[in-house]
Amino acid sequence: MGNTIHIVVIVIYLALMILLGIYFSKREVKTTEDFMVAGRRLPLIVLISTLLATWVGSGTVVGGASFIYQYGPFAGIFNLIGGPIGVIVLYFIADKARLLKKYTVPEMLEIRYGSSTRLVASIFILLAYVGITAYQFTGGAYVLNITTGLPVEIGTIVIGVLVIFLATTGGLFSVAYTDFISSLLIVFGFFLGLPFVLSAVGGFSGMSAELPAHTLTMTGGLTVPQLIGYFLPLFLLILGDQNMYQRFSAAKNANTAKKSAVGFFLGNLLVVSLTIILATAAIVLYPTINPDTAILQIGASGVPIPVGGIILSAAVAFIITTGNSYLLSASSNLVYDLYARYSEKKLSDVKLLKFNRFVVVILGVLAYVS
Repeated sequence: MGNTIHIVVIVIYLALMILLGIYFSKREVKTTEDFMVAGRRLPLIVLISTLLATWVGSGTVVGGASFIYQYGPFAGIFNLIGGPIGVIVLYFIADKARLLKKYTVPEMLEIRYGSSTRLVASIFILLAYVGITAYQFTGGAYVLNITTGLPVEIGTIVIGVLVIFLATTGGLFSVAYTDFISSLLIVFGFFLGLPFVLSAVGGFSGMSAELPAHTLTMTGGLTVPQLIGYFLPLFLLILGDQNMYQRFSAAKNANTAKKSAVGFFLGNLLVVSLTIILATAAIVLYPTINPDTAILQIGASGVPIPVGGIILSAAVAFIITTGNSYLLSASSNLVYDLYARYSEKKLSDVKLLKFNRFVVVILGVLAYVS
């Protein structure tokens, strides 16, 4: 019964995402600027939501939860706190990124460091983001496998098709507004599920009494250099993540971009805190599961069925929208940093929009086969 309801809820939500993609494709996306940076007119609440949903993908729902399950909540804090700390730095950059009105980070780098830097940076970002998109496909398939029993191979195709479709149709408009709904769902679902999970483990005191000894230490059994090695990738990624700067560029003005960093910080801190609590509870409730499935098992069987449906739907949606974001971002590097920068043939805006969509499809297929 529970599995059937979960499937129905997930399918309904995915259908809603598709409808939103079609809507924004027809109503809002008329130019390349609409496609790549939502016409530079995203309001504050939507901007905060799309920053949060872009950052919280399979890296948090699967990878972060796995780390917490293996090493405990205190080590988990050190691992995941790189994101919120990085957002503090971004606060001082957000308005400047909006004022530059650029599409890509390499464009921004060129202003100070020259065209060679732009070329090298664009190639590295393009390759990295296609790879990141690929593991969003896998992460989404993982969620579908747990919730529906769908084979991972088939699930990867399903997620890949949805990511490519949404990125190709509505561009950043569809991504941003589906992010808004997904962010509300994940926070709402986590909050609804929290009392049930804490009750099942006997509250915080009961949970700590049942945790393995190493998970109650500050390091989780890891050395300090190992902890730093887990902290730095997230911290450095968010500082250089092109998706962040593209969203700041999509704000309706510089002040909105700066304020969005504050909301992003608070939202990120909230989601990280809830993830740590729920993944830690999973150690007690499911001591023999695959660590990657900690949050997903909570959604599948640790909370009431309707709440689980919300959590699992939001988890799938977060992964899809993160994949959309990296796919769109990679296409901007190929189109603006490589093709438009070095091609002698100049395209009209209409043709450039079509070319953008074509590139998104090609990169999406490359991500799937990689």
